[in-house]
Amino acid sequence: MSLEDALRYRSMLVEHLELLSSAHAQREYQRTVPIASVSAELFCIWYDHVADEAAIARFVPPAFSPDEQTAVRRMHAVLEGETSRGDQSLPCLEDFIDTPSWRRLHDEAVVALAVFQQRGAAPADLA
Repeated sequence: MSLEDALRYRSMLVEHLELLSSAHAQREYQRTVPIASVSAELFCIWYDHVADEAAIARFVPPAFSPDEQTAVRRMHAVLEGETSRGDQSLPCLEDFIDTPSWRRLHDEAVVALAVFQQRGAAPADLA
């Protein structure tokens, strides 16, 4: 993966972690795109960027620090854990926000986002 592509992925991941970590942002997404199933989108958008361990293995320096790669791996594990529970249909966003599944996603996204914020979405040392 080129550095340019890696930085684009980094930016998309940070943007998605911001969404995952904010009930307000999720509600705003639902308000502006009422036909979307935001509950499902939280998973689908992630898997568009991080399909599996092979994808995570490409998130390497200098675009991703080792700590950021670990944060992606942990976030992916939480999402995988939720999808492996077998429930194929997710409730509407307002109902989903009240579930332990949402809380687990939210909490891990907050942790991962904090790791990425140490360098920012587009690290200045790579500009």
